[in-house]
Amino acid sequence: MKIKFTAVISILIAAAIALAMFAGCGKAPEAETDTTTSTEAEQPNLFTKGVWMGSIDGKADTYFIFTDESNGRTEKADGTGGAPFTCEQHGLDVVFHFGSADDVTNAKFDLGNNTGTFDYGENKVTYEFAFVDDADPDNFEIPEDAEPAGNLFTKGVWSASIDGKIDTYFIFEDEANGRTERADGTGGTPFTCEQNGLDIVFHFGSADDVTNAKFSLGDNTGTFEYGDETVVYTFEAVQDADPDNFEIPA
Repeated sequence: MKIKFTAVISILIAAAIALAMFAGCGKAPEAETDTTTSTEAEQPNLFTKGVWMGSIDGKADTYFIFTDESNGRTEKADGTGGAPFTCEQHGLDVVFHFGSADDVTNAKFDLGNNTGTFDYGENKVTYEFAFVDDADPDNFEIPEDAEPAGNLFTKGVWSASIDGKIDTYFIFEDEANGRTERADGTGGTPFTCEQNGLDIVFHFGSADDVTNAKFSLGDNTGTFEYGDETVVYTFEAVQDADPDNFEIPA
């Protein structure tokens, strides 16, 4: 990973020096003063077309994918989705609109430590930003070797598909407990689990069952070892689903 903010720092320093030199010059004759010209130095945009990784406590949390200086999308590093955005850049201050123009999320960036602090209303989140070398924002996919910032699954509902068709729903009551429901309505099984990054051990039905699962964030898959059978599911978060009252969609 290469920090791209270094180039921005150089540009801002150059702009500051130019402004200082301008301020130090003698006042121009009154007749030649152009009162319509702003003396404020225009700050360059922090983000252009490209991909940046936002990390929390040293682990990838969210990718910010800019298709140009005003538009882009996010992708969660744990593969649970993202949101399109537009933004207005004002030097170190950027206003994001996630999902729609009605959302207003203010972000303040610090070039000294390459961080961005986002004000998400009820909470503030500080990410450490790093430029993702050679990433194509038009076709970006989460790297297969990416590690989640925390546990892969928290409270929520995920669909697990085989060959493009939903087979099973995984309903997590918290990070260690939950149940499955078959998409065809033929029942499910309670489970407990131990999460270790991309490796999760499930205990379906009882603690005596040991089912190892290996996840990949690059293609959002989970490979489950069910004894003599290996099953690969494609996982997708079910938006706005309530795990306490989840029912299979009709």
